[in-house]
Amino acid sequence: MTGGGMAVVTAGLIHSLVGPLTWVQWALYMVPPAAALYLLGAVSVFALYPLDYADIPEPRNKKTTAGFDREQRIVAAVMSGTVLAWIIGSFFGIPTILPAAAAVLILALPNIRIIRADAVANVSWNVLFLVGAMFSLLEALTNTGVVNLLINRTLETIPLNALPVFASVGILLLVAVGVRIVFSTGSAALLVIVPFALRIGKELGVNQLYLSFSLLIVIGGTTFLPFNTTSALLAYEEGPLKQRDIARFGVVTLFLSLGVVAVAWLFYWPLVSSV
Repeated sequence: MTGGGMAVVTAGLIHSLVGPLTWVQWALYMVPPAAALYLLGAVSVFALYPLDYADIPEPRNKKTTAGFDREQRIVAAVMSGTVLAWIIGSFFGIPTILPAAAAVLILALPNIRIIRADAVANVSWNVLFLVGAMFSLLEALTNTGVVNLLINRTLETIPLNALPVFASVGILLLVAVGVRIVFSTGSAALLVIVPFALRIGKELGVNQLYLSFSLLIVIGGTTFLPFNTTSALLAYEEGPLKQRDIARFGVVTLFLSLGVVAVAWLFYWPLVSSV
């Protein structure tokens, strides 16, 4: 639940629309599929773009460093303690925000000062207010019946009720991909598509938790245009990647994410749910 903007947004939506989910439960559901997707993605990169070692320049000054400095040791200790607090807190109902806030407080102490005032000033406050506003907008759309109206119109246009469950889920995921393409961040796309997809999934009797995780994985694995992710945009503007390279590998990661979702939905997530 703390693995980046998309995970934070999805966790918040799950809490609001599905039910409570602890940090440990999230890790059990998501770590193996995410690790599998990263591994498959890495293998695909080397398969599509073989590395030519002759083109790699030798470093001018080869320096080796042993051990960690003071700040690195402090950060490692604080982060380890934070993860441990998240794990323990999952069993005692401690809010996820408390260990994170405690970590920030420790790193900002006068004798440590790893987090300084300029770091707080550089936080993307616009994004934080955007996320908060989207949750408020979602509640307003739900209370006024707009969401139900859109769902009814969608079900009238696309007869998802008449299709097998796997076909309906596949269509919802493809719609999510289409929405993702027009957004510059996955978090914004998730805020738009997850509530809509979950309401339709509820009408179809689809497992809400599995659908939430599936949307996160598929949207996270969809990058067709440079502006879809910051790293792709930097590689496009400053590095060697071209538009066709990003789109080509985006197709690969999309199919990989769909495959990971299918395996997790059919085999792994039911196993976790039964524990």
